[in-house]
Parts: sequence; structure tokens; C-alpha cells
Amino acid sequence: MNHTDPAKALQQHARLLALTVRWREHLPAHAGGPFQDAVAIYLNDRLTAHESALRHGDVDECDERDMLSERLLAGLKRANLLGDMNYRLDDFHERKPDVESSEELEYLQRENELMCALDLGLSLPQPGTSRFDGLLSRWEALDPRWIYYHGVDDGLARSLAAMAPIAEACLALAAGIADPEAYAPFVPPADEASGPRP
Repeated sequence: MNHTDPAKALQQHARLLALTVRWREHLPAHAGGPFQDAVAIYLNDRLTAHESALRHGDVDECDERDMLSERLLAGLKRANLLGDMNYRLDDFHERKPDVESSEELEYLQRENELMCALDLGLSLPQPGTSRFDGLLSRWEALDPRWIYYHGVDDGLARSLAAMAPIAEACLALAAGIADPEAYAPFVPPADEASGPRP
């Protein structure tokens, strides 16, 4: 992970864990798919690199931390399940065209800012950097107990639920508080040539 400050990553990791606890009961429980997909891609690529080294007679010197971090960052972007980002804010303006200030409007504006930050069309901030602090701040500004039921699109909640475990792993790796084996243990297949001799 480029230009990552381990101390900042450690602070962000703590903030993310607190947010996950705060949101857990409000987010879907079936959000682990994107994380598992990213791990599966990493393990497949790691095996390919290992087999390539064996074929060429090279030492397998793969940097597992960097490879897993790259696959997790790609998974973080894929985990964004948002559709039309402006749906709820636009709906508010249609329902209450004359309202210029209200708690509901303020909440939806904060929500929309977070949606924009998570937009797949933009560059998602890399965990462990100052830009990721801004993303966490937007998430922290939302109250998971404040849910509106007028045609709610739960894409934001599902995205956050899917992205949280991936971001947690990215931050733990960047901060040096976890090794790749904690998330995706790679066990190379037994080398037949090195097996026991009769």
C-alpha cells in the first residue's frame, strides 16, 4: 500500500472497529461476500505466483502483504453496492420543495456526501492515508438509528456492511497489527519432488 502511515492506519483501524460495533445491528448480516471474494482472488493469484516461481526454478519471494493489500483495495471498490446516489436526497426535495433547513435534510445531505465519497466513479481513498480520515468522518456523522422508511434504498447500509470487513483488514495490514495469514493463509501445494523417498 503506497504512502501509508502505519500510525494513522492504527488510529483509523480503531475508529473503524468502533463504527462497525455501532452499526452492526442495523446492517445486513450477509455482507461478507465481497471480502471472501477478494480473499479468493488473492489466494488464486498467490498460487499462480508460487507455481510460476517453481516452473522457472526461482525462489518464491512474493510479498504477500502487498499482494493481499492490493486485492483487498480492489475488493473495497467492488463492494460498493450503491445505485442512484441521489435517490433519497432528491426524494426529499420532491416531497418538501420549500424546506431549506431541517434535521432530516441535514442528515440526508451528510448521507449523500458519504455516498459520493464511495462512488465507484471516484478514486476511493486508500486506508492509512489522510483522505481516508475524511471518509471515516462522514460515516461517523451518520446515526444508524435514524432511518427513514419512505422508499428507502438500503444500498448505503449494504455497502458499508460489505466494505467494513475489507477496510478493517486493509488497515490492520497497513498498521502492522496483522499478517496476511490472519485473513488469507496461503498453504502451497505439496511439492511432489520433495516428498519422502522410498
